[in-house]
Amino acid sequence: MAKLIILAIAIWLVITILKRYRKSLDQSDASAENTGRDSESMVQCAHCGIHLPQSESVLSDGQYFCSQAHVHAPKDESGN
Repeated sequence: MAKLIILAIAIWLVITILKRYRKSLDQSDASAENTGRDSESMVQCAHCGIHLPQSESVLSDGQYFCSQAHVHAPKDESGN
């Protein structure tokens, strides 16, 4: 009878350890997926050339700018 109880406890312990291990793997996979989703495209200001996240840029006539001032700034002699 004691052997049966010890066997049941051992099986329960193995199952519990495997469930926790599987849960930790699922959590690490989820964090790896979130890392990819958090990234954002970088764009270059058509006036000064600085790189910035697309969400922080100003889009005008199909070009990205770092600020409203650069949208309205005159282009320099080199055509930039």
